Amino acid sequence: MAVTDGELDLSIIIVNWNSLEYLRGCIDSIRKTGDGISYEVIVVENQSTDGSRRVLEGGEFPGIRVMLPERNLGFVRANNLGASVSIGKHLLFLNPDTLVFPDALQGMKQALDANERLGIVGCRLLNRDLSLQTSCVQPLPTIANQLLSIDLLRAKFPNLPLWGIRVLYETDLDAVKPVPVVSGACLMIRRRLFEELGGFSRDYFMYAEEVDLCYSAAQRGWLVGYAGAATVVHYGGQSSSQIKKSSFADVLMANSVYIFLRKSRGLAYALLYRVCQICSGTLRLTILGLTYAMLRAANAKRAPYVAGAIIKWLGITRWAMGLEAWTNRLVVDVDR
Repeated sequence: MAVTDGELDLSIIIVNWNSLEYLRGCIDSIRKTGDGISYEVIVVENQSTDGSRRVLEGGEFPGIRVMLPERNLGFVRANNLGASVSIGKHLLFLNPDTLVFPDALQGMKQALDANERLGIVGCRLLNRDLSLQTSCVQPLPTIANQLLSIDLLRAKFPNLPLWGIRVLYETDLDAVKPVPVVSGACLMIRRRLFEELGGFSRDYFMYAEEVDLCYSAAQRGWLVGYAGAATVVHYGGQSSSQIKKSSFADVLMANSVYIFLRKSRGLAYALLYRVCQICSGTLRLTILGLTYAMLRAANAKRAPYVAGAIIKWLGITRWAMGLEAWTNRLVVDVDR
């Protein structure tokens, strides 16, 4: 790990929760690709149950700074904790389920250093099979893009402004392109901007915190950029290919979007978002229920995936109706 006596170029902050095997690969990829910059790695161990704490305390990762909070702080507070002890000129918030490609760290850092108006930069994220992960850039949430965000529509019409991902299909990867939001799976920000914003907003437990951060930076006149030449594999980005067994993440995401809309567009707009989610969820559940019944009757292999979609939309619909009160307690409980 490159370290100097002066200010480090970069502090890499990783919040780990039950991701030990991914974390090993992530740290190894940083060490193999971090030449030419001075950096530190800070791992915040967020009360994992997979043996991560024991391994991190046991010295398997020499040179890594490890923080061991006494409880699960959630993604936002854990990242803020890691940032509070960091010393780098820039901060990189990196998910543990990532692999850094050569020159990715250097490319993102150079983008910030080359443009004093650029405050935040993200990179090109790839799925496990090295296909493009379109969530690496995002539009600011609206009722329209939240309700119409359907995999089939996004795949068939990827260049619609509604999705905010047109920049991903431009051929000039060397130029840093302005975008509204970059993914929190790999987000680099100037330290002074992060401190100016007060860190990630504590209004969130997890999800949409990067949306709030990018929006707040833009409100203060900073640019948010996408560096397409910098590449990172993000294993956690292919949830649509998995069978859902819980709606926890989907409900929490919907709640975080609601919080952002309430902050940025007002209470009336946010409440309309909930009403629209009830209508959309009811319609989707009706269609999914009929589809599931037909697939079960035909003993089709797709039936479990449709069942997973039912679990997702049942949770979101219940949340929109105010029946998932636990979402309101998460932030309160973690701050006690």
